[in-house]
Amino acid sequence: MSQSGDYLPDHRQLNALRERRDAAYAAGTSLDADEQRARRRHLRAPVEACRPVAIQFLDESGQPACGWTLADILDVSLGGFCLLITEDEPLPITRLMRLQLDVRPHPAFGAELLPGELRWFVRSGFVLSIGVGFDDPLSSLPTLLPCRRAARRDLDPEQTLG
Repeated sequence: MSQSGDYLPDHRQLNALRERRDAAYAAGTSLDADEQRARRRHLRAPVEACRPVAIQFLDESGQPACGWTLADILDVSLGGFCLLITEDEPLPITRLMRLQLDVRPHPAFGAELLPGELRWFVRSGFVLSIGVGFDDPLSSLPTLLPCRRAARRDLDPEQTLG
């Protein structure tokens, strides 16, 4: 909880974080104080192990600010995602950024790329949690395909472990 009693940093704290861009621990939000306190517009659905999506942050002119990065989906709603990124390379994250999501691993989205906006982020060492808002809310929650690593595979009875 922040000094002002909110769950995310207030504007004074965000300004201090901006001065320390190389900090291993940081947090920020594009939500104003009223939006932080408001109830969510969309119910979030937790996600079990599923295929990751790729995310690319865009600069002010809408051009890629970095390469594509894989992100695990923690939850999904009609309005966005909560994503988890574990990268050694720090991503060029600022308070409010446009981004695009490559959701091809999950055909139920009905699109290959989804435009969106960074709503909040929390960096803790090499782990980055982010909230992404879709430009256009989804009409229904997509069925997410399971992660290949989490898929159960039966062994051939002729094979021996050895």
